[in-house]
Amino acid sequence: MFGDDGYPVVVESFRYLLDRMVVEEEQTQTDGYEMSTPLLNMNLWQPRVMGSITFISSVCMLLMAWKRRNLLFHRLVLGLSLNQKVYSLFLIYGAAAIPSDEINAIGNFGTVATCTTQGFFIYVCTFSSHLYYASFSVYSFVGVLHNFEKEKYMWVEKYIHAIVPIYPLITAFVILSKQGFNNNGGGFCSVKNTPLDCNYPNYDDVPCVRGTLLNNGVYFYMVTQKQLQIFIRAKVVAQQAAIYLCALYLALLPTFIISCMAVHLASSQTSNSKEFIFGTEKITAENITAPVMVTSASAPTPVPRTSNNNVFYKMSTKAIRRRQRMRRRNEAEQPKYSFNIFDGTNASGVFADFIHDGDSDDEKVDNATTDHWAAVQDHI
Repeated sequence: MFGDDGYPVVVESFRYLLDRMVVEEEQTQTDGYEMSTPLLNMNLWQPRVMGSITFISSVCMLLMAWKRRNLLFHRLVLGLSLNQKVYSLFLIYGAAAIPSDEINAIGNFGTVATCTTQGFFIYVCTFSSHLYYASFSVYSFVGVLHNFEKEKYMWVEKYIHAIVPIYPLITAFVILSKQGFNNNGGGFCSVKNTPLDCNYPNYDDVPCVRGTLLNNGVYFYMVTQKQLQIFIRAKVVAQQAAIYLCALYLALLPTFIISCMAVHLASSQTSNSKEFIFGTEKITAENITAPVMVTSASAPTPVPRTSNNNVFYKMSTKAIRRRQRMRRRNEAEQPKYSFNIFDGTNASGVFADFIHDGDSDDEKVDNATTDHWAAVQDHI
């Protein structure tokens, strides 16, 4: 469908809406902007509540920072709290500084001078406190860059205290020359045109991306370079330590090998049938030379020495332990007697026979032993 002008009806409707918006905007600018009563009441108390909270917080920060003013960080906090304390007092004064002829305020009985003074100090102190807060990042940046070595980052303090108030003061005097401190419609005076609806800029809420990314990039590059230098120094120290440790370990290596061999050789003795091993040689019984004595019933007579008197034999662990078991068994089988020399002169009994007639059993054992070793000598 088309209208009288030859345009579609939708297009004509859109043009009509645009024309109505322009007319309403022109009418609003002619009539002027006026706030509602509830909004004016809220603006009367909102800055005073905010100023009271800020004042209490700034006093607490001031007391804390004053006790620790020997540290750089707390001196920066001291500057921040002083600025917050000043502008909080002007916020508490609030709408009383607004000129009395202003229609968009209640409780206002001030003049242009009081409004200008309030706006000037609120602007300077608020801006300075924000810059002091930003200086914490500068302080951290320089501190991390120099590994928080005090003598290398203390220089930044004088520049912070000198630069922070410069920009707010310069811009504040420029605004003052343009008569820019007026009622802002929020219950106090700051940078604002008057009346409130004149030259009100339209703007889009676009987040900042260039400045933040640039700052982070510079920070990353500088810290990385600093850490690379630290890593190079650490690498040199590590190389020197490695050389020292290698020399130490090489000196201790022979001792370690000998200790391991000793432990291994000691653990290799696992059964009774194995021969004794000490060090790296097999220990055998020493060449034993023993004169064989033959005793008789009347008197002991030595056996004549011959070339076969020296007996050379090899004793194993098994043979030694077998002989020990036999000896213990023989000792267990022998009867035990209780003999007392004060029993009298009774020449009867087993002990009397042993003393006077001799021990025939010993003779038998001796003879058997002699015959045994004589047979062994014949095989050598």
